Amino acid sequence: MIPETPLVAALARKGFTPTSRRAESQRLVRRADDRHDHVLLELAPASWLLRLARRPRSVVDIVTGVVWPIGEQAFARPVPAEPPVPQQVHAATGFSSLCEAEVDPATAAAAVDDWCRRLEEPLVALRVGAISEPIRRLEFAVVTSQSAIGREAAEAARRAAEQLPPARREREQARIDLALDRLPST
Repeated sequence: MIPETPLVAALARKGFTPTSRRAESQRLVRRADDRHDHVLLELAPASWLLRLARRPRSVVDIVTGVVWPIGEQAFARPVPAEPPVPQQVHAATGFSSLCEAEVDPATAAAAVDDWCRRLEEPLVALRVGAISEPIRRLEFAVVTSQSAIGREAAEAARRAAEQLPPARREREQARIDLALDRLPST
């Protein structure tokens, strides 16, 4: 487990700023015009002794996600200021193995920063499979004009939509149809 305060300081040196803190988690964000990098630190439960001593808690998991605002704006959806990670971010990964290995905070911060920087563009994330949800893959294929990836994603999205309850299935099918209409034909 990594100590929370040194990790937050190491992430701050990489450009992440703390935005919120809840009882069992802390969130840091690095925003640019074309992307938002989110880091969610899952904290170990605080014992009464740690609270009395005002000691920092340990980080038991690090979840990182990227939001590309253009992906939401292209389909007239608002860009959430703090999307749930990993559910609403476009690409996400976890670094729990770093917490289990008890690496130093600077190494963990460097790994998080490196992962985010490798996914600089949505096209790169789409090609390497970092955007894994089929409907999002389809929408980003539209945004990046990747018809082959879009057609594969549309088939996977239709199969996934068939498993949903009727009301949600209709919404997803409409979302798929809208994206397919915008997908380049070549």
